[in-house]
Amino acid sequence: MASVRFSNRTDRNPANLPLFVLLVVLVVTFSAENLPAGKAKQASKLENLLSRREGSAPGALILQEAATTALACTSVLPSLESKIPDGKSAVWCAGFELAWKRVEADIGPFTISEPPICELPSPSEVSETDLLPESLYLNSGSIEDGIVARIMQDMKLKFPGIDPAIACPENPFGYLSYSFLSANVPFAISFNDHERAFVFTDSSGKRSDVSAFGIRPYDYGRFRSLRRQVQILYTNCRARGNTKPLEFIIDPCASSNPYRLLLARLVRRPQTLSEAISSVKSLMDRYNLQRQGMPVHFDDEDELLIPSMYWQLHHRFTAFEKVMSQARHMNAGNVEASEHIRFKLDRSGAALSTTTRIILTGPSPTYFFDRPYLILITKRARLRPFFAMWVDNAELMQKFNPGDTSP
Repeated sequence: MASVRFSNRTDRNPANLPLFVLLVVLVVTFSAENLPAGKAKQASKLENLLSRREGSAPGALILQEAATTALACTSVLPSLESKIPDGKSAVWCAGFELAWKRVEADIGPFTISEPPICELPSPSEVSETDLLPESLYLNSGSIEDGIVARIMQDMKLKFPGIDPAIACPENPFGYLSYSFLSANVPFAISFNDHERAFVFTDSSGKRSDVSAFGIRPYDYGRFRSLRRQVQILYTNCRARGNTKPLEFIIDPCASSNPYRLLLARLVRRPQTLSEAISSVKSLMDRYNLQRQGMPVHFDDEDELLIPSMYWQLHHRFTAFEKVMSQARHMNAGNVEASEHIRFKLDRSGAALSTTTRIILTGPSPTYFFDRPYLILITKRARLRPFFAMWVDNAELMQKFNPGDTSP
């Protein structure tokens, strides 16, 4: 890991920052030292061009697509309050929780039989107002009233080229809650791809060689404009000469708007994502009040390396499906609670999209003549029969013979 040093410098306190959009817990290394004044402003444009050109060397990322049932070390959580499984990465997106809140609002609280087969996590304080209207589509309603067709039409107008990934269920009697979320955080200036393996050490101590991007150890004294776009929101690097902080929070592009990306390395592993976010907010608030002489932006020796990601996960919330199937007032037949998440983080920024489907259909109709019934034979288009029979018992029915295989 590269040597890291912080200088004894003071920067102006930045303006209050907006609420979180993404929280990604990653390994980041950086350093700083007081250096003489940088190059003239005329060199900034040249450095920006060099950054973009050099960063393209390793090539495009490869999409990793998987169902979460096939992943041993990653979980998708329904709520920020859900416990993070030991030894696993944990992913959460607001799309499922917003769609689930629609289910509860439309259908009502679930009455679960005793004893409950599972417990649902407490809901987060997530709201539609946490996103811009153009980033979110949310709708719900009865399948027989045409909710599928409305969603298909709305998505075609709001997100052209996006497949809503829903098909009209064969059973027209049911309910659908649907959400689609899309948000990007482009970096004003692209970072450089790291041309060597970056070693990531997980919570068990396992080391893995991964791809990374950022401001590399061999970028000493270069790319001043790129460095200035990075903001240090917290570091526990207190003393001059302490070059390897253990806990820090970075905004890779302080000018991104309307969304931003935060990267936080925390000393203590959180029990929930909600707890992690609370820790980040507390550390940032404390840093704003007590950071006299601490760094805010990168200097000419600072280093930043962030693992690259490009994945798509398909997840079924089986606990929610069981609850819906068990609910007394639902009488649900087929139940689906699924989320598809695509996330990319590379030298140019972060991109996120999610699709959520919560589908409940009534039990498929069973037309069994297993009670007394009427038989009529009539001329087509006439009800007056020329044969009628009321079948009250099985006396004239064929008896079942297990050994009879004749058609």
